[in-house]
Amino acid sequence: MAALVRCGLLNLRVLGFAQLVVRPRLILPYSPLRQRIPPIYIDRCMVTSVPAKDRLLDEVHRKLDYNQGIPTHLFESFIASLEDHGTLLEQDVGLLLHICSVGPFDCSTNKRLQFVEEIWNKLEKNDISPSIKLYNIKLRAYCRNKKDFNALDELMKMKTLGLNPDKVTYSLLVEGFCLKGDIEGANSVLEAMKTSQLAINVNIFNSFITGHLKAGSPEEAANVLQLISSSGLNPNSQTYFKFASFYAEEGDMDSVAKYVNEAEELGVPLDHSMLLDLHRTMVTSGHSSAAAQLLQMISEKGIFSSSFMQKSCHLVAEGFVDAAVELYIMMPKLDDGKIVSNSGNFLVKSMVVNGHSAQEIFDTADKIVEISPRSLAHRNALQFAYRAGEIELAMELLKVMISKNHTIKVPYVVPAVCGYKKQKNTEGVYKATELLLNISASGIRDDRFDQLVRCCYPALLHCGQTRENIVERLKNYKKMWNSIFFLDDVHTNGFDVAISNAEGKQLDGAPFQWTDGPTNFLRFLPQQIGSCVKALDLIYQQPGVDAENFNYLSARLVRFLINQRNWPLLETLVDGLLEKKLFLAQSLKQVALLKEAPDSVKGKFDLLCVGTGLANNQRFRKTQFLSLDQLEEMSEDDVKKYQKQNPDRFLPRLVLLHKAMDANDLESTKHILRELQALGFSLTLVHVMKVITKLIHLKDTEMALNYFEELKKLTGNSYKATIPLMIAEELVKQGNVNGALEMITAAKNSEFSDDLKTKFVKRSMLAAMIDNASTIEDAAMLHSAMFQPEPIFTDNDAMPVHASYIKKISDMGDDTLLVDTILKVYQTYHVFPVHNLVLERLIKNKDVENLKRVMDIGNVAFGSNFFHHKLAISFIRCGMPARGATIFKTPGLKMNERLINANCQYMIKGKEIEVLESLVNIMKELPVSQASMLKHLVEGYVSVGNLKQAAEAVQQFALDYNLPPRKTVEFLIKAYDSSGEDVPEALRSLSSKFNEPTAQSEKDPSSSDSDTPPSTGSDLSGRTDTAS
Repeated sequence: MAALVRCGLLNLRVLGFAQLVVRPRLILPYSPLRQRIPPIYIDRCMVTSVPAKDRLLDEVHRKLDYNQGIPTHLFESFIASLEDHGTLLEQDVGLLLHICSVGPFDCSTNKRLQFVEEIWNKLEKNDISPSIKLYNIKLRAYCRNKKDFNALDELMKMKTLGLNPDKVTYSLLVEGFCLKGDIEGANSVLEAMKTSQLAINVNIFNSFITGHLKAGSPEEAANVLQLISSSGLNPNSQTYFKFASFYAEEGDMDSVAKYVNEAEELGVPLDHSMLLDLHRTMVTSGHSSAAAQLLQMISEKGIFSSSFMQKSCHLVAEGFVDAAVELYIMMPKLDDGKIVSNSGNFLVKSMVVNGHSAQEIFDTADKIVEISPRSLAHRNALQFAYRAGEIELAMELLKVMISKNHTIKVPYVVPAVCGYKKQKNTEGVYKATELLLNISASGIRDDRFDQLVRCCYPALLHCGQTRENIVERLKNYKKMWNSIFFLDDVHTNGFDVAISNAEGKQLDGAPFQWTDGPTNFLRFLPQQIGSCVKALDLIYQQPGVDAENFNYLSARLVRFLINQRNWPLLETLVDGLLEKKLFLAQSLKQVALLKEAPDSVKGKFDLLCVGTGLANNQRFRKTQFLSLDQLEEMSEDDVKKYQKQNPDRFLPRLVLLHKAMDANDLESTKHILRELQALGFSLTLVHVMKVITKLIHLKDTEMALNYFEELKKLTGNSYKATIPLMIAEELVKQGNVNGALEMITAAKNSEFSDDLKTKFVKRSMLAAMIDNASTIEDAAMLHSAMFQPEPIFTDNDAMPVHASYIKKISDMGDDTLLVDTILKVYQTYHVFPVHNLVLERLIKNKDVENLKRVMDIGNVAFGSNFFHHKLAISFIRCGMPARGATIFKTPGLKMNERLINANCQYMIKGKEIEVLESLVNIMKELPVSQASMLKHLVEGYVSVGNLKQAAEAVQQFALDYNLPPRKTVEFLIKAYDSSGEDVPEALRSLSSKFNEPTAQSEKDPSSSDSDTPPSTGSDLSGRTDTAS
């Protein structure tokens, strides 16, 4: 077996238990190993390989570890993977039942209990004998979901299976009786526990609190609370949660608040999950007004993790959508101290999963968009419906979107076609295809025809439809479908069949303009070159095909043959195009590889490439003109002479325009532009963009604005947003803020898709506008216009722009105005930029009141733990290390080692070595890795060339903690070698100890090659298990 592992034929995977997986695909037919492994054994191992199960199991564990909750689709996928591979184990059943006790978070309580029964039935079906531990997990799922079960029946079933109840079992049985208010039954279980001499813990008392409350005896429940203390036990958060949960069900907000506050005063506060469970209890019990009061109280308590999302989804699953939306509105959009811009799409996803109607989903999406304008809730609802396989729901959503005048795009409909095709639903495919045909084409590209060729037509064929059926059903689009049939024939059967089938039929030119024709044509090009030319001629004769699109199609074919260096075939194609008088653009003659072609091909190419958009009956011109490249190589005077000889030519003036712009000659540029306009010449889109950019560079914003209007006439709103933003930036510099605001609005109206580079440039331009604003009022107007009412960014990364705004206020305003602005920005956009700058300014100004206000904002925005670290480091940077140390030693503050390490590196880059020294000295008394602190300190000294102090720091560490980290010592020795200085003997002595077998002493049992020692139980890290 060891040999198989070494050869890679066995793969060891540990997922709580060892599993060897054979990979027989690596065994070659001639391998001697094949004869040693029986085929039956290989097949059995292939069955147990279960890669899908392993992948899903990893994902389930990861979500449980990070408390992210398990959604229904993941839960069902995991169950399906177990069924597919027949690998149901006791560990799997236990995991599934455990999930049912707390989730899936987006399904109802009844559905969870239904899952429990299904899983238990699978257990029995697979003849797996349940252990007492597994039975306990099942009972816990019952209790958590408040199932009305008979505890005595469950006890008898256990004994029938030969299982002996343990302490956990008795505790859950007590809970089962108490949930029904059956104190007598609970007492009988309690007596059984005493007989078995099992210890009674606080959870048993907590169950009796529920029992007495359910039985209508609140006084007895209060007595149980006193009994806990008299028994030498301490009440926990669950104790007070039991009281609060009962009164939440009754709608008694005062009593709920009483027990919540009592728990907090006694140091056992109810966590956010418990508080949200109280809210759900109130909602599901019909006490909406009390639930609203509780929600307000919860929101005032500060930071909450992402479990509010799970609770919102559970409310949706239970049918309380409005309450879920209210919960989403009230909860801070924060997660573990990090800013999160949550779009609320999880609500519509939960509605899709739980079978809500399209209209209900759409109405909820409207509410989400009102709360979070950046949300794409409507589109995502459609996406979730497709993912869930709810094709009919998706179609209903599309109908609602159309009725509400939402823009419907091609990708919204195509998944419906694919879904219906998978179901072999002919009527559904027709319905989706008709919807696709009715979509309005965009101004840039019409994608409908590509999808009709690639998706809709194959789907209809898959459903058994013929071309005659399609044309009969979609009579209004007969010509268009003939064109689609033609393109399909070209791609699948060749040009001859396509031309034959199209004979005598009317075609529509639109599909030829927008589909990827060249890809279809290339397949049969070498074999049927003559028929290819006939097909091109047939296409060019169709109404609606303009010269530009035809040139694109023909030029792609020509370029393909040039790149293949297939000169004979290229010459044949050129001959055919010349014969049909299908001329191409001159730019094709500039292809570099054409220089390698035979002279005969080059000569024919000169005859073929004479212009753009020539009609079939237009003859070749004998007069030859200079190309753009030839004119660009000429001097300005020579170009002017050529222009006088050819006054009706556009290219000479265009070249003169280029030369004027390259020379930054504003007057000549404007003169040529006016001349072109007077002669009726229109610049292309590319040239207009170049002109606008150059005019902005030359600071002629007035003319740039005029050409921007020309650009809008050419493209509508399909221009890059950076063009109006460039104009706006220059207008701000000139003090014309109102003009800049108009350009920002124009940038928002841009329909041009942004790539990563464009997004970065946009952010830079917006930040520069705010930087160049002359007054605080101007900066505020610009900042507001960028994000209100609609943000200019389609993503969430607007932090640099907000940061520029805060810096501007910091430069020009006082402390109070600065903090007021920060508060407003946070309340509006949920961001708090440049907090380091703000903290250090207020500390230096000794503005205590405003510092408190900033701390309040920071604690909500980032979390108390994180922002207290920031405050402490700011005090250190301001030369007050003692105050920083005091904050770091605050009781209950959990050290964020990652944040401390990141600040150390920041200080090293800024060469703030004194600040770094102060921080490292403070950390010596705190539970952080001292090895990491030494590493940062040494790197800091080396960055400023102070090798002597670095060596002293290492030696001091050796005295305090025995051996320093090996990599840190080696790094310092390399620094000495690089500088040419002699390495101190003490440093070399330390280095030599790493090779000694007894280098690790009792004082430092965890020393290793790693820079960072273990985080707990290590003397080297300066902390113990108890302290951590």
